[in-house]
Amino acid sequence: MAEGKVLPGDDFNPPPAAIWNNMVDAGRAWADSRLNKPAPNPIRPRETDIIKAKNTSGAARRLGEILRIDGKAIETVTDENKWLLGVEPTDDGYFGILKEPVENNGLASLQVSGCCMALVNVTDADHKRATSAEGEYVLQSGDDGPIEILFAPEGTGEKTCVVRFAGSGGGGAVISDGIVRIVHACGVYTIELGELQDVDESASGSGPNCNPCDDGSGSGSGCELILSPPPQRVVGNGTFVVAFDPQSITIPLAVNTDCVVGKVSPMDSSSSGSGAGSGSGASTVTPWRVLSGYQEHIVQYRERWDCCAPDGPPVLIGKTPIVLVGKECAEIICGECPPSSGSA
Repeated sequence: MAEGKVLPGDDFNPPPAAIWNNMVDAGRAWADSRLNKPAPNPIRPRETDIIKAKNTSGAARRLGEILRIDGKAIETVTDENKWLLGVEPTDDGYFGILKEPVENNGLASLQVSGCCMALVNVTDADHKRATSAEGEYVLQSGDDGPIEILFAPEGTGEKTCVVRFAGSGGGGAVISDGIVRIVHACGVYTIELGELQDVDESASGSGPNCNPCDDGSGSGSGCELILSPPPQRVVGNGTFVVAFDPQSITIPLAVNTDCVVGKVSPMDSSSSGSGAGSGSGASTVTPWRVLSGYQEHIVQYRERWDCCAPDGPPVLIGKTPIVLVGKECAEIICGECPPSSGSA
């Protein structure tokens, strides 16, 4: 007898009844289980941080580089097959980070949210964020951007960093300081992005006075208040975007004044670029919005007249300036005075 089993022709002495019955019950339970359907294999949750992207950038790409997401790589995109196109990055739009090297027109995994390794061009060791840039396949470090740098090796230059998408993936909301460079029409502007300089928290001393009534231009200027432009505290970085501001459609923002802009969900990636743009191109819907800015101001006066002599003509004694945000229009001619009776 091998392994407790009985061979044909061997003498068989059954065990005690209690043990035999337990064996019979175990055999029946095993047989019954074979008749039932087995439990299904556990379903593995689908990855939500990774998609498949076809590299259509025109060249092979490295692990850790980025591709902008643009269109689909297959006819029907499903939850099982999220295959999209990866193209040259821009300074707007959604992008992902390559999880593996890929040849041109090859298919690779692209991380679009969560935490991963990425190549970052670190321009300042103190930078804690990064973003995409026009034509650059490596993330660029900065003071803002949709990517958080959790760890970077010491020094500057191209580094392999631990990063995290700080929101809903590449192309999330971005806030930046800027300078109004061109006023197009109906609330559309060309904005140069930049960084806010250090601001004196006391806002006093020899710096510019931001009270228009005390700017020193009214007392000796022929009884007129001449408004000075607001102090400029943003330094431009040479990156230009087209932005829309619905609050300044009728009252434009002043050229060369500071503003704050934000990038929201992109609708047309061709609407911003590295140049100033033209009026015709500025009408395209853009992902950038002006959040706040300095609008043009006008001045009106409340005059005070007095008769300095009993029989003398009224004299303008003083004028109280009233500073208004608005746009002064040309005079509308309603009519002409009729000729006097003594005229020829």
